[in-house]
Amino acid sequence: GVNLRLHSWFSRPIVDNGVMRGVIAETKEGPQAILGDVVIDTTGDIDVASRAGASYVKDSYLTTLVFRLGGVDTAEAERFEQADPKAARLINKKIKRVLGGAWELWWLKTPVPGVVWCNAPHMTGYDGTDPTSMTSAEFAARDRIAEAVALCRQTLPGFENAYIVDVAEQMGVRQTRLLQGEYVVTAEDVHSRRHFADTVARGRDYYTPYRALLPKEVDQLLVAGRHYSATPQAQKMSREIPPCMAMGQAAGVAAALAADRGCTVREVPAPNIQAVMRKFGADPGDQPSANATVTTASTEGTDV
Repeated sequence: GVNLRLHSWFSRPIVDNGVMRGVIAETKEGPQAILGDVVIDTTGDIDVASRAGASYVKDSYLTTLVFRLGGVDTAEAERFEQADPKAARLINKKIKRVLGGAWELWWLKTPVPGVVWCNAPHMTGYDGTDPTSMTSAEFAARDRIAEAVALCRQTLPGFENAYIVDVAEQMGVRQTRLLQGEYVVTAEDVHSRRHFADTVARGRDYYTPYRALLPKEVDQLLVAGRHYSATPQAQKMSREIPPCMAMGQAAGVAAALAADRGCTVREVPAPNIQAVMRKFGADPGDQPSANATVTTASTEGTDV
């Protein structure tokens, strides 16, 4: 029952007396209005919510650009690392310095023989909402990738014949605008593994309340993803892929429940969202882990 629509780019919101009614999308046929009972902003930068009047803060973190290499003798690379781990660490340290930082294992095997996934130029000082800044970031990242690949060929056994297979089609941006919604998740919430009665998404023992998906100023609008309502410090620790996916499912469920019942998304009870997510095999985080700091609905605050 999904009417999927591609090749349409968000341009501006349609808001009527504080209620989200839809969006204007740019298309090959020109601007078109797309209306709906509920709008969910999953742009990652709250492009929709910010222009609709929702409050937010703005900060920045890392930009990254992952890539893949082919022609890699992974067996030889692993043999070298096991036979001479000290030399391997020194070489990999130089490569990671060129990349600007990466995980301890900057390359990982893929199911395709000879192809490895690489993580990745880590760069600061770029604004993920500024097209000029992001253009500069694209060039800078590719320069680092080219330099790292040349160094691999020269110094790292198994990578003598490595070549670039592809580069991610979109720059990875970790942080830009962050919603300041019904509840703002704090770094202490994440550190203490604070559990909320209205939790609808969980990460590695940290929890996201439904209120963190709700703008204060605009009705019938939800957000989901790395731009959820959090302080910049909390978002740096919690903007991981699995909880962002869970937020998306929670927002979709909430929108469907609101449409079915003819109520606002703000009025949808969190336990109902949790129950539907459980029904479909998801873990909304409603059941806290043993190491969680548990709060009740009566003791929870509604702001920072």
